[in-house]
Amino acid sequence: MVWVWLITLIASIVVEFLTLGFVSIWFAFGALVAMILSLFPAVSPWIQIAVFAVVSVLSFVFLRKYLVNLFKGKQDLNAKKMFNKKVRMLTTADFDTLGTAKIDDVIWTIKSEDGSVLEAGEIVEIVGLEGNKYIAKKVS
Repeated sequence: MVWVWLITLIASIVVEFLTLGFVSIWFAFGALVAMILSLFPAVSPWIQIAVFAVVSVLSFVFLRKYLVNLFKGKQDLNAKKMFNKKVRMLTTADFDTLGTAKIDDVIWTIKSEDGSVLEAGEIVEIVGLEGNKYIAKKVS
């Protein structure tokens, strides 16, 4: 049963890295505890499954809010470092179309702050963030 828990642990971690949304890390905690229990011959597979389920649920209930807040703060700080930064548009953005700009060697989606046209090649200033899109305005 050790192999089942090891595979579950690794799969949960891989899925978590792919989604980055605190989706499966709880199963990794449960699988780790169940794997440790499986090393003792006296612990039946049914007890291991029950412990896996309980630890996974308890991890979700008690750790999720803490971890989301912990990592949300770091993401907010990183995103806010871009505010007031001036960048060159790679593609045009307007009311209906999202544009792109290269910020620190990463191409980001750019949305016009007020729906005005931000032309390709034009210098704009990052003024906000909406989801995974930066909001920009023309530099006067």
